[in-house]
Amino acid sequence: MLQGTELEGMAQAAWETYYEEYYKKYHAFPLRIGTVASSSKYHDTFVKIALICEQEKIDIKDYIKKCFLVLDKERIHVTPKDFIKPIFIDRYRELSKKMTVNPESSYIQQGDTLCRLMINNGDKFKDEEAVLYNTSMPFLSWFRLFYFDIFNENIFKVYGQDIWLDLQQDVDLRRFLRTVKPQLFDQFEQRTTRFGD
Repeated sequence: MLQGTELEGMAQAAWETYYEEYYKKYHAFPLRIGTVASSSKYHDTFVKIALICEQEKIDIKDYIKKCFLVLDKERIHVTPKDFIKPIFIDRYRELSKKMTVNPESSYIQQGDTLCRLMINNGDKFKDEEAVLYNTSMPFLSWFRLFYFDIFNENIFKVYGQDIWLDLQQDVDLRRFLRTVKPQLFDQFEQRTTRFGD
């Protein structure tokens, strides 16, 4: 079981990710007291999130990011306490299961979702880039960039780090994207780092 500095380190990672994702979703920061998790009024909650992630054997940053993805669209008030509720753990598992399909199926599925969104809500968005740039839309980071045929700097600036993490953790995804979008993949590696496989 996590204890001491290791537990505090995970609580800190949860704290940082929570505020980053909150800003991405709502384009504002919630009231934040202190500059580290240990001085936050939600310190105990971030510790509980760390313990949940250890127990479930899941990456704490991934958990927080996906919790923001599964928030109800109309929801405008959220606190870290929401993320220790069993419903969020269930939603996280459900979303993770959907996202672990093979990369090709995931690419097709997300392409279909984007297509339906443009057909049904096209009047709300200028173009596909506007949809994929929008952090409240439920697309995987790598899809947002690799959907296009030309490298999109705007998408890269916002999602580049998350895309790199997705690719770094999934060799099958790297192989798939190298096959279907070789030029884009090469441009991505030039701007970040070569994966060496």
